[in-house]
Amino acid sequence: MLHRNALTILCFIAAVSSSYAGSPYQPEIGSPGSNGTAGAANPVNTFDASALRTNPAGLVRLDEPESLFVGTQVLSGVMRFDRELATAGGTDGGNVLPLEIIPSVFYSRQISEDWHFGVGIAPAYGLGAEYGDNFAGRYQTISSNFAGAGVYSSVGYNLNDEWAVGLSVAAIRTTLELSFAVSTTPATPSPGTDGKVLLDDIDDWSRQSTLGILYTPNDGQWTIGFVYRSKTEVDLKGDLDVKNAPLPSGTGKVSFDMPEAYEIGAAYQYTDRLSVFLEADLQRWSQFSKYTVDIGMGVNHLDRNWRDSYRVAVGLNYQLSPHAAVFAGTSYDMAPVTEKYRTFDAPTDEQIRMSGSYVYQRQKLRYSLGASVIHAGDGKVDQTVEVTPGSGLFARTKGQFSSYYLVFVSASVEYRF
Repeated sequence: MLHRNALTILCFIAAVSSSYAGSPYQPEIGSPGSNGTAGAANPVNTFDASALRTNPAGLVRLDEPESLFVGTQVLSGVMRFDRELATAGGTDGGNVLPLEIIPSVFYSRQISEDWHFGVGIAPAYGLGAEYGDNFAGRYQTISSNFAGAGVYSSVGYNLNDEWAVGLSVAAIRTTLELSFAVSTTPATPSPGTDGKVLLDDIDDWSRQSTLGILYTPNDGQWTIGFVYRSKTEVDLKGDLDVKNAPLPSGTGKVSFDMPEAYEIGAAYQYTDRLSVFLEADLQRWSQFSKYTVDIGMGVNHLDRNWRDSYRVAVGLNYQLSPHAAVFAGTSYDMAPVTEKYRTFDAPTDEQIRMSGSYVYQRQKLRYSLGASVIHAGDGKVDQTVEVTPGSGLFARTKGQFSSYYLVFVSASVEYRF
């Protein structure tokens, strides 16, 4: 098993390196089954130790009694805002999506005929963009980096030849860095003369539980999986830095709930070489909508007006040879927020995903390369915000993200003992 200090370091790296624009919950976790099928295989994952994250019941169906999986993802893409209206001036911000590296580690082991366990570190959620100090929407957001990485501890139990259950408990470290501008000349706000407010390295540890069920009828052609992820209560607290603005420095606090989610999926063994996957889930983003902020001027209870959303995916696995296989898939994610309420700190929209991966196995080692290309909608935004707290003067920014693509490139190696 990994040393405790190594787990802590890796979790910190994952937390600060997993923020991106798009939907906060992403199906990619660095494994060929998740990245290669656009998440369609996640609820019925019996391919590798990453099952402890996607559906812990899948641990009992792994081919090997013990394995170690190490994966990494590189996130890149293009996210450019085109303004139609900016009453306070400013730029479009250029490509606001930074390059990110997102690691994951999973270890699984069979401890008896029916019991299996696993531990791992993987991204839990993320969202973010970096617009720059002169951005047209700077009075709402200059930069936003929100990320969560979990240390997962999971068990799976084999009820009989058809049914298996699993439970995973994750300690999730959530970090948030958020900055926005404050006008020092409210009547004539303009770039280059603003103050700045920065919530710097505010963080929290919280818990999330995952219940998984796996059903495999005796004919062996079908596998059906169900996953429930609990709500996570996040209470962030950290430094509040103010530069040239009429606000006190000190401590900033942000509280919200990451929502519960329900997933159901199926795998069908069409031939000896070909398997087909179907997946659908419901994410309760209405639970995330309400949040509390305190930046030294009293507690504010706000509402993002987010709504529950769904996701559907289809994928396949084809065995090219005894040593090689490919995964492929596509998915659609509904936007959890409409244009009227979309904000620059979380400009998520619908997503259409195309994914694929290649897996090669030789003796005890299995390698994979994969990629997901995501079109994240047009991300229309129309927001009006106060340029200085209490001034009664506002600035409006309207436009859309005309170029809005994300690319996950993944690589992994798995050692089977």
